[in-house]
Amino acid sequence: MLKLLIFLLLIPPLASAGEFIVKFDQDTSIEEFNEFIDGDFFESVWGKEIDDENFFKSPVFIKTDRKLSKYPLIQSVQENFTYEVQFPDDPKLEKHWALNNDSMKKIWAEVTECQRIPVAILDTGVNFDHEDLRDTFWQKRECKYINGEIKESCAFGFNFIDQSQRPVDFNGHGTYMASLIGAVGDNSRGISGICQRATIMALKVLDNFGKGSTLQIVRGIRFATDNGARILNLSFGRFGPEDLLLKEELARATRLGSLVVTPAGNYGVDLNEKKFWPCSFEMSGLLCVASLNRDSELSSFSNFGSEVVDLAAPGADILGAGIGEFFEDDLDFGMFGPGWKVLKDNENCLDIPSPTLVYPSNFCELKEREMDLPKVKWAGGKYSLLEFKTNQKKTMSKIELIDCGGDCLVSFSEKGPLAIWDIKIKTMIPSNKHYEELSGTSISAGYVSGVAALLWSYNRRFSLIDLKIAIIRGGRSFEHLVDGVKQGLVIWPSDNLIYLNKPGEMKAEISP
Repeated sequence: MLKLLIFLLLIPPLASAGEFIVKFDQDTSIEEFNEFIDGDFFESVWGKEIDDENFFKSPVFIKTDRKLSKYPLIQSVQENFTYEVQFPDDPKLEKHWALNNDSMKKIWAEVTECQRIPVAILDTGVNFDHEDLRDTFWQKRECKYINGEIKESCAFGFNFIDQSQRPVDFNGHGTYMASLIGAVGDNSRGISGICQRATIMALKVLDNFGKGSTLQIVRGIRFATDNGARILNLSFGRFGPEDLLLKEELARATRLGSLVVTPAGNYGVDLNEKKFWPCSFEMSGLLCVASLNRDSELSSFSNFGSEVVDLAAPGADILGAGIGEFFEDDLDFGMFGPGWKVLKDNENCLDIPSPTLVYPSNFCELKEREMDLPKVKWAGGKYSLLEFKTNQKKTMSKIELIDCGGDCLVSFSEKGPLAIWDIKIKTMIPSNKHYEELSGTSISAGYVSGVAALLWSYNRRFSLIDLKIAIIRGGRSFEHLVDGVKQGLVIWPSDNLIYLNKPGEMKAEISP
């Protein structure tokens, strides 16, 4: 029988509207499938062609408004869930409290470089040009894509948002994580990563708003494991139904010997009472990490759970690399052109804040009817973000402007009439020397990933179980943390290394 294959800042359970991942009966014919699809968009999760004999052995991504569970051809179906990001002589190292301590100094006395242990960062991409990340990224003459195709000249990683080989970061989170794990050390610039030399595989599975779907994430995991990543650092999560495709793909990764590190989430929730994925997966090759502050207390925002969360690690007010400064620009209403009008308080017919921009200009007198809406010319730079509210949508709308050499054509909606208010314009000035402090359980997960890379680099013959035992049994337990994480455990890099060196240590088998 076929099973459905389905995979940290905290968000409520969301699903992309009308998007599903479906497993069909292997005996389904192409004719039956075409009749079933009936014009709906579809693609194989693993990029198989419909005439490939393995097509029906793989899950299929489908966009449709139909309820699919009632169809006899279908073995199983799930929503395409949405995940969101959990938001040496180096001059700024002294400000990096999580590294500027005796435990890190002791492990650095034994091992500093991790280039032979590729770390996959599944996040928002990276700023390749940052001064502290040069010569840090994974590069191969060829790599294996998810459909089995061999690609040449693989550098940096892959962008699963736009299906390109340039996982560029316009959010900042992925760049920060890359620097936490692998910023170049002892280079008289910025900070140092936990690994002073590293091999970072940047996999963009979250968009520039920090959101990604099951489909994008599992493809990133498959790429990472098929191309030799030993550690998978995840920076996202969600509550809601269990994601079986994600679970199965992570289990495959651990069977192949990769360590998976994931954050506990940032809402201060007890995970003994409420499941948070992927942290709550019961999987021996996975570590779920809570955030610790400077005072060795659990961070106020951190999820916790003495039966679920494996350990705590530094995750508050930690310095890392960024992509640049964001500035809020003033809005010039004159750029909207003819047909648009700004409603002031005395003429605003809507129960919303003024000023309100409307189209057409007789919006308040117009009877509700559909009309075409003109696009607006907008002078753009490297990256700008427009945020606004409209009468057509309950939530905040966002539009990205990327690499606009001149004027971008912006569509605020396909059809009118339209009212827009609370417009904010954020423009990024890119920088290869930008640093910022962040807090979150994703930072704690990155800290553990970096220490794991150091430990594995110390002796690459150690197995995944050797590594996990060293991290867990070599940590330190604190009584005041026992209600928050298993055994009140905190990662302790120097002790982790000592435990890894212990003679006659116990060997065991992991069953993901």
